[in-house]
Amino acid sequence: MGNRNLYCSMTSDSGDSSGEYTSEEVISHAISLRQEAKQANERRLLVLAGDNRPGLQIAQEIIDNLDICSSEVTFVGLSRSTEWERVNPKDADELLGTTRSAIVFDTHDALFPNALGRVFGAVDGGGLLILVTPTLDEWPERRDDYDDSLAAPPYGVEDVTGHFKSRVVEKLRKHSGITIIDVNSHTIKQDGRTGSMCDRSGSSSEVKPDGQTFEYNPPTDTAFPDVAYEACLTKDQANAVNTFEHLLESEQAIVVEADRGRGKSSAAGIAAGVFAARGETVAVTAPRYRSAREIFRRAKEVLSELDSLGAADGPEDSPRRLVTQEASAHGPSINRGPATGSVSYIEPTAIKEATAADILIVDEAAALPVKTLDSFLDTGRVAFATTIHGYEGAGRGFSVRFKSKIADSELTVSEIELEDPIRYAARDSVEQFAYQTLALNASPPPSEAVAGATPEDATFRAISSSDLSSDDELLQEVMGLLVNAHYRTEPDDLARILDAPDVSLRGLFHNGHLVSVLYFSTEGGLSVDERNTLYEGGRIQGHLVPSILIKKLRDKEAGSTSGVRFRRLTTHHALQSIGLGSALVEQTHQEFADEVDWFGGGYGLTPKLAYFWIEKGYDPVQLSTSRHKASGKYSVLILQATEDAGEPLHKRHTKWFRKRIASKLSSSLSDLNPDAARPILRTISPFSLDFNTHDWRIAADAAYGPAEPETAPRVFRQLTLRYFSQCNSAYEDGETALELSSQEERLLVSRVLQGNDWNLVLDRTGYSSKERCKQDLKNALKPLVDYYGDETVQEAKRRFSD
Repeated sequence: MGNRNLYCSMTSDSGDSSGEYTSEEVISHAISLRQEAKQANERRLLVLAGDNRPGLQIAQEIIDNLDICSSEVTFVGLSRSTEWERVNPKDADELLGTTRSAIVFDTHDALFPNALGRVFGAVDGGGLLILVTPTLDEWPERRDDYDDSLAAPPYGVEDVTGHFKSRVVEKLRKHSGITIIDVNSHTIKQDGRTGSMCDRSGSSSEVKPDGQTFEYNPPTDTAFPDVAYEACLTKDQANAVNTFEHLLESEQAIVVEADRGRGKSSAAGIAAGVFAARGETVAVTAPRYRSAREIFRRAKEVLSELDSLGAADGPEDSPRRLVTQEASAHGPSINRGPATGSVSYIEPTAIKEATAADILIVDEAAALPVKTLDSFLDTGRVAFATTIHGYEGAGRGFSVRFKSKIADSELTVSEIELEDPIRYAARDSVEQFAYQTLALNASPPPSEAVAGATPEDATFRAISSSDLSSDDELLQEVMGLLVNAHYRTEPDDLARILDAPDVSLRGLFHNGHLVSVLYFSTEGGLSVDERNTLYEGGRIQGHLVPSILIKKLRDKEAGSTSGVRFRRLTTHHALQSIGLGSALVEQTHQEFADEVDWFGGGYGLTPKLAYFWIEKGYDPVQLSTSRHKASGKYSVLILQATEDAGEPLHKRHTKWFRKRIASKLSSSLSDLNPDAARPILRTISPFSLDFNTHDWRIAADAAYGPAEPETAPRVFRQLTLRYFSQCNSAYEDGETALELSSQEERLLVSRVLQGNDWNLVLDRTGYSSKERCKQDLKNALKPLVDYYGDETVQEAKRRFSD
């Protein structure tokens, strides 16, 4: 690396100099950090603050002098030629499920919060995370590429605050186990050595030290061999392996949850090896193969111990398929069937191949789309392993959206949570730093603290980024509510609410605690050039509502008006359905009604959310034609006009939506849940009928006679749309409004509007008999043709009733 005579002053927390250090002594200090980390089975964090080039040079020299192979090191940064594996910070999810002895993260070009979370999770016990940063005193005032992504017009990057970086710097200076070296002043600002030795006393159950065993007594009726339990490193992990035994029976699902480093993937690998040795075909899937590598490593070890390993396809340390020997090669150590077993990696998109296996194991499930997870339930014997606190920034789709689906399925569900760390000690200081800095373990206020809150008594107030940066309890409550309610709340969201100039929060408080929070941004008011950019297919940071209206719906003038886009609304789980969310929306309306032309938002379409926003006066103006990757839902865009300038925008887009909805339901939205479509259809403006005598004759004959609705699909689509557009309006003579039952409406949506085949209609509506379903559809059409029809209908009705 060249000769450097780096003189360093060792300073105490008070800044008093305690001596000068050469570059060799700095390296010696890093070596001692590594040794202490290994002895304590913890990680250590080394910050090289100052100019970029010397920081990277020192990082290189430190790694060169540690007992770490270059193959065990990853460099995370936007640009650098290095012998180490390099990962772009935007692609740091590639580290999901992996372990590294050292990671060097260069933050000079940009500090990506999600990447920061992911690199923390990938460093193994005894390892080092090296952050190469600007000078810490100046870092919060610097603006980088990530800050630029937070600047939505009319704001510039200079309007982005530095609260997130200030938080990072504050926590770096506060936590133990963190060494800070200023490479410009050649001083060690913070020692980072704690003097701790290996101490597992913080674990809730006994942990096996390296090379030793612990006494674990599995249930007497266990089906797995002793080898499986002897391979476990904690009682927690052994209990997880025992839970996998449920998959020996059909129609079973297990859920294994843990923070990073608790051994959930290893437990899955041990079980996979046993299943394969018994002659089962085991499919393993994950966001990418490297996330599942630990499963194959442990499965291979178990198969070898059982003398069952026949072949391993792929690199020796990264096999993608393990195949067992023939049955005759096995001794009496395991109850094995006659078939040859296997463990194979399957891409998550290869759903048919995955569900064809005897057993499916899904690792890092939270990082996969909910729709994909839903399809895996068809396997019949499936295990989902996932990270609890979104350590990798993967979101909470699994916990928030999908666990209820598993519970509602026909599978018998078993759940287990692993708490004891394996890859590093229980009180690992780097984990504590990551959790506190990124609010990964944020939680809402305790239920007892907010008991008795009502919309009338709750206090409404703005929550500024300055409030959040100075009040950590408030920040934890905000993030806790957001994480618990939304499928994708990440470290990036923390940075956004702290720094983005277009983002605002409003909250309702009870006894000083947050009970409901609304996260929104200002949009619109775009210049002619900006609107032209969007119209021609370009991108403008932020401004989701104008972007969709201009780019997708070809309304160039949509961006001239200004509005407020509601991004997320969430209420404390103990206070649901009592009106707090509605009250928060209403008070925000009152605050901004005179300042903007519209309120809008986008959300994953569910019946509950559709009814909520429609009741607040919002109308849908766009439904996506593909499902959101993370939520598995179709996205709907909603609008409500506030001032005269917003009315034309609202009127033309609700009109256009009415014209599109029928054709979309019969094509790209044919698999939309009918219960989600029903409230959406109720918002369309009155739909007029243009039927001639022949049309009414067919309608009457299908409702009362032998004709089928399929005879004239246009007629019945228009009748159905007319019904939904006026279904709650009164008869002209003042009689009761025309209203069908929920089941009849589902039939109209699924069969008439979506054109689904009868098997799918039966599945969507719960019928067991096709004939009964067809008859009920006819019954649903009768009041429609009666109410809207002319004398032709009455004649047909009399004819068929005689």
